[in-house]
Formats: sequence, C-alpha cells, structure tokens
Amino acid sequence: PGTRTTEPPPGLANLYGIITDAETGEPIAGVQGTVYQDHDTETETYDFTTNFSGYYQILDMLVEVDVTQMVVYANGYKDHTDEDIPIVEGNNELSFSMEVV
Repeated sequence: PGTRTTEPPPGLANLYGIITDAETGEPIAGVQGTVYQDHDTETETYDFTTNFSGYYQILDMLVEVDVTQMVVYANGYKDHTDEDIPIVEGNNELSFSMEVV
C-alpha cells in the first residue's frame, strides 16, 4: 500500500503489517499500538500508529529476546493483544483484523 520495508541491519528485525476491520476488511487508520520485548532484566518498547492504509512498521527491533508482545487499540474497536510473537532477523509481517465493539 505505497510503503516499502527495507532489510534491517544485521542482527536486527523489522515488524510490519496491515490492520483491518474484521467485518468489512477495510484498513483501519489511526490504530495505536505498542510492542514490548522482554530481554534479560529490561523491556524495550516500540510505539506505532497505522497510516491511512492501515499500515504500520517498526524498524530495527531486537531479535534475541525472551518475549515479544503487541497491544493495539482504536476507537470503536476491541483492544487486540498478540502474545509471544516470533521475531527473526530480517523482515517479519504481522497483519490482523480488529473487531468492532
């Protein structure tokens, strides 16, 4: 949708995808989310907001972590959480739908 994700530097990862309405399949603009990565004794956080095409991307994430979790929310939709997202070096796509409240 008019966006292009390039390869991250060695040892890092990109996470990207499109968030859509579960009923209509239309992209949802303005979805806000946070990805949490637990590693050792620290937690890295990455915030994002989808564009008009429902697209989001997070660049240069850590790869070797214990847990990667995503929490997203948008007005009029149920909050969405993904637990234990597998992140590998390079590009990782995670697209999903959100349900209307």
